[in-house]
Amino acid sequence: MTFTAARGKEYPILSISSSLTPVNYSVKQEIAKEGILIFHKFFGQSKNLSFGRFLVWIRSSKSSFINRRFYWLLKQPWLDPRKHSQETPFGALFLHWTFTIIMILATIHLTPTAAYGVLVELYSYTIVAIFGFAIAVGMLKLRFSSRERWRHKSSFSPAISIASATIFAIGSAYPILASWVPPHGSFAAQTKLSVPWFTTPTAAWSILGFGMVWYAGFNGYAARRAAKDGVEFQVQKVPEFDREPLKDGEGLGSPIQVHETVFMAWVAQEYNQPQVEMDQRSSRASF
Repeated sequence: MTFTAARGKEYPILSISSSLTPVNYSVKQEIAKEGILIFHKFFGQSKNLSFGRFLVWIRSSKSSFINRRFYWLLKQPWLDPRKHSQETPFGALFLHWTFTIIMILATIHLTPTAAYGVLVELYSYTIVAIFGFAIAVGMLKLRFSSRERWRHKSSFSPAISIASATIFAIGSAYPILASWVPPHGSFAAQTKLSVPWFTTPTAAWSILGFGMVWYAGFNGYAARRAAKDGVEFQVQKVPEFDREPLKDGEGLGSPIQVHETVFMAWVAQEYNQPQVEMDQRSSRASF
């Protein structure tokens, strides 16, 4: 769960041998690439830590014991390093792993069953209920926005999508509010809670509140530097594209993103050119 939750969309990346291998970008990695997190370069990078890299290292040493004894095995087509190479968002994965360990340690005094229940409730309250409610409200906002003109982008009946988003918003809002009501009556007598009833909503909103404070602090710091030093924080992403090979091996398909370079810098406010010169890029944190 820790590894899969840290993974996002898969994009092909052009490897050293010019073959296409998948690379996974996580949500945490994308946040780091916006410069919001500390050590954003570490959390935003992807590196090849796969089995394919190990195979390349073995093959590079012709005199090694493994290469001499198992040369016949290493030359098999199914052990081609290009087929086992994959970029890993190691920084974002480490960050996700760290918070997972923190959550496990926070419930270490509970029984395994109780700890599992608390963590599932926290996940459901935050991801399913709060984020679900935010998505539903966002869909309604886009549907009723005259600027976005979503109603004109689809021939499907807008009444159905509006009704669906409204029902989903109400259903997501119910656990958000109901979790703040303490159990009472016969249910409270029959239910033995392993933690206080307000633990889940309090922990969920505390985590979200910390993120909001962090983001507000980042924007406040950027505004202070803009007013004091006359600079603003800019992020420039330079994507690179290639053609996806067709399955039959004949010809090329649609263009796909194979790489992305991110440049971050505090730039003078009067500097408003859309593209930076190559000699100026060296001073930027790129990864």
